[in-house]
Amino acid sequence: MKKLFSKILPHELLFNLFLFITAGRLWYMTGCSASSVLYTILPIMLLIYAYVFRSHWKWRLLIYFVVMSLIFGSLEFVSPLINPQGKMDALLQHWDNLLIGGNISVWITPYMSYWMTEILAACYMLFMIQLPVACFYYLFQPLKTAKGFYVGLFSLYALGFMAYLLVPAVGPYLAMADTFGGPIQAGPVMNFLHYMYPKGTNYTDVFPSLHCAVSLFILLFDFKYHKLRFWGYLIPCVGLWVSTVYLRYHYTVDCAAGFALAICMFVFAEIYMKKWEE
Repeated sequence: MKKLFSKILPHELLFNLFLFITAGRLWYMTGCSASSVLYTILPIMLLIYAYVFRSHWKWRLLIYFVVMSLIFGSLEFVSPLINPQGKMDALLQHWDNLLIGGNISVWITPYMSYWMTEILAACYMLFMIQLPVACFYYLFQPLKTAKGFYVGLFSLYALGFMAYLLVPAVGPYLAMADTFGGPIQAGPVMNFLHYMYPKGTNYTDVFPSLHCAVSLFILLFDFKYHKLRFWGYLIPCVGLWVSTVYLRYHYTVDCAAGFALAICMFVFAEIYMKKWEE
């Protein structure tokens, strides 16, 4: 058993744990359904894949980018099956009230401007460039760095997905739509984001904010291993974090949880790389 666990990377263990837990919840709620069977088979296939490609590290690491994308999309259908009580936005609103005494998205509505909205919408969409570029870059770095990046990033995703299914929510832009007095008025960039956002959400991806968590994790990793990209992404990343609340996609508590998760996973990745060297 000790030898087995020494061969399984931490993010592989966490992702498979997430899949097995979700499979158990699906079996309990739906019985022998397509979802419960698929979520049972997938971790077994991933373990077999890890064994087959145990020495082919690029393929072994890269598969989790594909798995993450597939699982993210599937949560739109899985979450209602295991959370029949519905979304928990009221709980997140309550946490925001305890944390800051209200909702920032509501407070800033009177101060929104055309150009600020356009700039922050562009920053929000930066995530779709930052993530694949970083994954591709670090895949071809020395093995210690590549493993550290993938272990930290996809452990972060595994824990984030667990939280999605524990606290499913849709975000202020839907849950609090009546509070804002209408949609955000904007130009072509924001309109494009409005068009694309429903295609890129699973309607349960609010707590924690993985936009904040993943972008901060990559930024921290770049600070140590790619200073040039760190300085290039720093200001747009700050804009991305502001945009999550400004554009009404997240509650403040989502962002706080995302930042905490990113810092923990970066420290975890550093510890893993140090142990790997030893």
